[in-house]
Amino acid sequence: MNVKSGYYTYEIDLIHMTQRNTVSGVVRTIRRVTTIEKPKHTVLSEIVALLENLTPHETAQLSALLAVKADTRQWPASSE
Repeated sequence: MNVKSGYYTYEIDLIHMTQRNTVSGVVRTIRRVTTIEKPKHTVLSEIVALLENLTPHETAQLSALLAVKADTRQWPASSE
């Protein structure tokens, strides 16, 4: 999936959690953000908009990733 951020456009790989600048080819790891400064409804609206624009291939990649994450054997054991 491609995402535009100001002047730059990035190719996002959700499986490998990387972003590649489509002009320079520079690849960076996508890191988790621990705090969200936008209201939750705004973030959810943005996620829905991104999901609605996925190609069939991107949808398949995301589905595969979610299937792996949903398999409880893939999650670390709870420390509780």
